[in-house]
Amino acid sequence: LFLAIRPAAVLLAFAGSGLPLRERAFLGWFGVRGIGSLYYVAVALVAGSLAVEDAQTIFWAVAACVVASIVAHGVTGTPGVRGLARRA
Repeated sequence: LFLAIRPAAVLLAFAGSGLPLRERAFLGWFGVRGIGSLYYVAVALVAGSLAVEDAQTIFWAVAACVVASIVAHGVTGTPGVRGLARRA
């Protein structure tokens, strides 16, 4: 999801927008992600339909993905913006 599906979906969604491929790729990589995951895990946990062990596993898996996303986007953010600025 991180590296392929979401970026590909964004590229397709913006195909007719007139945005250059480089900008669509930027949007695919840097778009909002973590907050949706946190919302969905909160809904699942509050619903009470999961066993405690399953709820903990899901929570920590989502937390690890959000942290990985923050690190990956933090490392690539400045170079990505600089690359777009050079093209503009």
